[in-house]
Amino acid sequence: MNKALIVKTLVIGLAAGVLSGILGIGGGIILVPALVAVAGFTPAKAQGTSLALLSLPVAAVAAYSYWSHDYVDLTALPWLALGFLVGGVLGLGGGIFLVPLLLLLLLAGLSQQSAQGTSLALLSLPVAAAAAFTYMRKEQVQLNVLPSMSIGFIAGGVLGASVALYLPGQLLARVFGVALILIGLRAILKKASFYRR
Repeated sequence: MNKALIVKTLVIGLAAGVLSGILGIGGGIILVPALVAVAGFTPAKAQGTSLALLSLPVAAVAAYSYWSHDYVDLTALPWLALGFLVGGVLGLGGGIFLVPLLLLLLLAGLSQQSAQGTSLALLSLPVAAAAAFTYMRKEQVQLNVLPSMSIGFIAGGVLGASVALYLPGQLLARVFGVALILIGLRAILKKASFYRR
C-alpha cells in the first residue's frame, strides 16, 4: 500500500471520528463520501470498508465514552432496536435516523448527549458488524486501510466525544441540526446533479 493512501485514510478516519464523537452518528455518512472522493474507492467498497471500520472497536470506544458519563439509556435500547429495524425496512437508519427519533418521538425528556450515546451503543456491535460481514463476503472491504483509518477514527472519536460531553446540550443540539441540514443539502445536490446528466 502506498504512503499517500495511508495518510489519506488516517486523515479521513480522524475527521470522521471527531464528527462521529461530537454528533453521535456512526461515521459512515462522512467516511463513505470521503473514501470515494479522496481515496478513489468505488461506492460499494467505501460502504463496506466504512462498516468494517465502524463495527467493533471504533463505535464501541465512542459509545463507552458516553456510557461512562451516564449518557446511555440502556432501558431504551430494545425499543430503539425495534425502531431501527423498522427504519431499515423503510430505507432509513443509523445515527442520522436514531438521534432525532430519540429526541423527538420516543424519549422527549432525553438530553442530546443521552440520545447520541444511546444511538452509538445501539449501532456499535450488532448492526454494523452484521452489515460489514456481508460486504466482506462480497470482497467489498479494503482491509489494508483499516489500521490507518482505525487509528485516526478512534483518536477522533475519543476527542469528539470528550468535546460533546462538555458542550451545553442546546449548543450540541444546534450543531447536530446544522449537520443534518448540511447532509440533507448534500443529498439534494447529489440527486439534482444526477438528474442533470
